[in-house]
Amino acid sequence: MTLGTNTPPAARLLRFTTANHTVTVSVTTKTQSVALAIAVTPAEAVDIDVRPLQGEVRHVHANHRGTAACDSVARGPISLLIHWPWSAGGPVRTSWTQV
Repeated sequence: MTLGTNTPPAARLLRFTTANHTVTVSVTTKTQSVALAIAVTPAEAVDIDVRPLQGEVRHVHANHRGTAACDSVARGPISLLIHWPWSAGGPVRTSWTQV
């Protein structure tokens, strides 16, 4: 064991897929919350709702590369709602997942 080494926690990777969409979420544990790095495929600038089972919905926006970040998310079950346009199949909701 090496004293004074501060190794960051490993991120947990979640992947949700449908026939036409993929949502990948990297979950990094913080002291009292988690941080989410979200990537959507097909990559588009879309709105994303981070929906905790309890608490307020967090609204984030993926850039034109399909990436977004959401910091300080309370630990517990969450679901994501990705607002793809109707031309890309319409909104997609992920299953509930513990973070």
